[in-house]
Amino acid sequence: MPTKATDPFGDRGLGPLIQVASQVLAPAGALTAVLYHFGYVREKELLAYFGVELGSAGLSTTDYLLSSAGPLFSLLATMVVIGVAAIIAHHLLAYLLSRANHLWRQITW
Repeated sequence: MPTKATDPFGDRGLGPLIQVASQVLAPAGALTAVLYHFGYVREKELLAYFGVELGSAGLSTTDYLLSSAGPLFSLLATMVVIGVAAIIAHHLLAYLLSRANHLWRQITW
């Protein structure tokens, strides 16, 4: 952690601004890369199915980003459903174990 004496930005307050910008821009860049990849693979496979080369379609980066919404949504929706099911299973198991523990105490006394 830089001190005021060693902070290159001094009292100008750019240190926190740069920190926030790096925390926002790095994930945004990673998300854009993932969206581009999903869109590229989707369009490549879709056009290959019809026998069209990807380069002859003349798609832009925006086209790849927009076409990635479908496959990425399916993946995220599946992950959300699995997560919710895991949370429900955890709470159900915790309830059943606490109830079984309570019944076990009654039996042993």
